[in-house]
Amino acid sequence: MYVFVEKMPCYKDGDMAFMTDFSKYFQYDFSLHSEDNTQTKLQIQFAIDDRGNLIGARIYNKATDKLTDFEKAGLKALNLMQNWQAGVHEGKVVNVILTKTIHIDKNNL
Repeated sequence: MYVFVEKMPCYKDGDMAFMTDFSKYFQYDFSLHSEDNTQTKLQIQFAIDDRGNLIGARIYNKATDKLTDFEKAGLKALNLMQNWQAGVHEGKVVNVILTKTIHIDKNNL
């Protein structure tokens, strides 16, 4: 059953703050990996609980034992980002699962 949330969870101070903080925490050395298959995109899924905590972060549609170093670095950075406002449905704070794509410009890290 799907329920439409009245107010989706959001990163405090908005999307720009999300990307600034993600860039601050994301530690990955592109120079150590082949240029032919360098990843620059993460599709992540996670939940924001009713207290505004990010929980259960994972790479969307990928088993944990198949993660690349790039994906592991992205999840590590994401898990450090606990500055969220919870979602609201019918006047109550609720847990919400989010899926987000993050594009990383390896030239601006």
